[in-house]
Amino acid sequence: MNETLLNGTDITSLVSQLKYLQKRTLELEEENSRLNSKEQNSIPSLRKALKDIAMEKDAAVVALEDLSAQLRGAKKRLKEAEEEQYRQQGMTGPLGEIASMGNFTDQMQAMEKDLASLKSQLEEEKEKLEKQLHDMAVVIEKLESSRQKLLMEVKDCLNQNEELRGMLEKLRAEQAIVLSSNDMRGEAGKEGGSEMISLKVS
Repeated sequence: MNETLLNGTDITSLVSQLKYLQKRTLELEEENSRLNSKEQNSIPSLRKALKDIAMEKDAAVVALEDLSAQLRGAKKRLKEAEEEQYRQQGMTGPLGEIASMGNFTDQMQAMEKDLASLKSQLEEEKEKLEKQLHDMAVVIEKLESSRQKLLMEVKDCLNQNEELRGMLEKLRAEQAIVLSSNDMRGEAGKEGGSEMISLKVS
């Protein structure tokens, strides 16, 4: 009888654990479904934005290199023009030619200043794009990590469910055997009592 009561208590406990795990599994599956939906809707757009930003960054780098080349070319042309002017006019050339050369130099310096300013802007844009690339990569990594973690939790809960179901079935089978054995002993006792009565009568 004690064995039967113990088994009954164990079964009640297992049923309670099983219900909890089933509830937890359902919650995890719902969370996983939510993350899957978020992944399907968000990650593709994030990846596209990531690709677009990478392309913009590459374009900024190319533009920066092109501007640097233009700047170097402008400096080279300025130097060559100055050397050519000095060769043609000499150091004591007419004042008009010197003034003309001064204007050309001013124009080149203004152009050089504009190119330097644009180069600085492109450098800032490049740094901004690199930060955006990093931030978006971190977001994607976190989403994928959360999804993997949830999948592992769901798998673990399902495994525990299977183990508890097996234990529950085993305890129920043992309880059925005990109850069947008790019934058989009860029937045997009744039959023995009937024989004693019949012997007394005879």
